[in-house]
Amino acid sequence: MAENVTVEMHSQVPVRMSSAGRLFAELHDQVAAWSSDHEARAAVRISPEDGGILEVVAEQSRVSLPFEWSTTFGHAVHDLRSGLDHLVQQLCRLEGQEPANPRSVQFPVATKGDQWRRAKRELQSMPASLLARIEELQPCRSSGELGAGLLLLNQLAVHDKHYELTPLVLIPTEFSLDSIEPWPVGLVDEVDWDSVNMRVHISPSAGDDVRGLKGLLPLGWMPVLVLDGRMAPLLDVRPWLHAVSQGVIDTVTGGSSSMTRPPAPVWANLPSEGLSASPDA
Repeated sequence: MAENVTVEMHSQVPVRMSSAGRLFAELHDQVAAWSSDHEARAAVRISPEDGGILEVVAEQSRVSLPFEWSTTFGHAVHDLRSGLDHLVQQLCRLEGQEPANPRSVQFPVATKGDQWRRAKRELQSMPASLLARIEELQPCRSSGELGAGLLLLNQLAVHDKHYELTPLVLIPTEFSLDSIEPWPVGLVDEVDWDSVNMRVHISPSAGDDVRGLKGLLPLGWMPVLVLDGRMAPLLDVRPWLHAVSQGVIDTVTGGSSSMTRPPAPVWANLPSEGLSASPDA
């Protein structure tokens, strides 16, 4: 029984991981270049009804995401998922045996015990010690970071392959109220103040004499990934997903993963009214 497995460099596993890394780096550069050219100005005003509220209307509908971001991200996700599938194909043949149903052999991602039992039957030609490591990583067995990463990777891969391009939207980056510029003299107010993107609480509250005062706020844009009613910054998901995928490979083949991983992305619930920007084909 093999306790440690070396993934040979001629294997497609490191090739897939390297390809995903290049695609994620390319995506980072695309976002950085685009962002530097797409600073916007949001219309802001002190609420006429409440001097403690600053209303922000970002012209989000005029800002479109390059659809290549979704395709690049999706290709990288596919490489990561394929790398894990190539790994179990290799491990199922490690001791000279052939899996009974080669087309059914893939890296399992089981959220329930019965799912794992079904998947396990297809991996019986794999050394038992390695199969046990894979079981320990399953979302139904583990609440750790690698199990969470496996679950997210599988969700993204299935969504991209069977349903639609990876859903990405834009939200304004963090901003400073000190950056608010006076409303230009002569600029006609065509802002739809009934479509406020956000309301910022300010303290102390503005006096009655400045309620309704308007200005312009410089804004940058941040792409976020949307999945199952939640959202997270795309550029935070990107390195973490690659790192946890490599961690899974290291744990299965060597028993543990010592590499330092970036912080897990922070997910937030999607606003009930949704977000309006989407990839522009």
